[in-house]
Amino acid sequence: LDAELLGAPVSTYVSVDPATGAIYALRTFNYEMVKRLDVRIQATDGGSPQLSNSAVLQVRILDQNDNAPVITHPVLTNGSAEIGVPARASPGQPVAQIKARDPDEGVNSELSFSFLQQPGLPFTIHRLSGEISLAADLSDGLGQVVRAVVSVTDGGT
Repeated sequence: LDAELLGAPVSTYVSVDPATGAIYALRTFNYEMVKRLDVRIQATDGGSPQLSNSAVLQVRILDQNDNAPVITHPVLTNGSAEIGVPARASPGQPVAQIKARDPDEGVNSELSFSFLQQPGLPFTIHRLSGEISLAADLSDGLGQVVRAVVSVTDGGT
């Protein structure tokens, strides 16, 4: 084991049992930092003359659902945001867009948006895009504050 990964010898990441050839992880791997690890393995016999051969083993790191989604728009202050709705907005009109990201990959990064159970909410949210639309006429409630809690979840398990 002679290569380096993130400034440290590969031997600090994996070890090889010289008797069996089994490879063991010496630490956890963060997929977002290391997606693949190349390990040079050398096998040597005890004969005379001593013979050896080497190979490069490519270890592919699998992503885990280790990151939670983060709302990036609108900017949150203490976990909340205030969104204004135009007075003349009509039902079906988009009034806001929630954006989020998840640094995981694959299904672990596929996001879905929803409102937490709030019956009678005058808004709908598109499950995949996070677009919030007006679901009812608000003209009778000018100046009214409506509180809604948005949940963003990823597809990981």
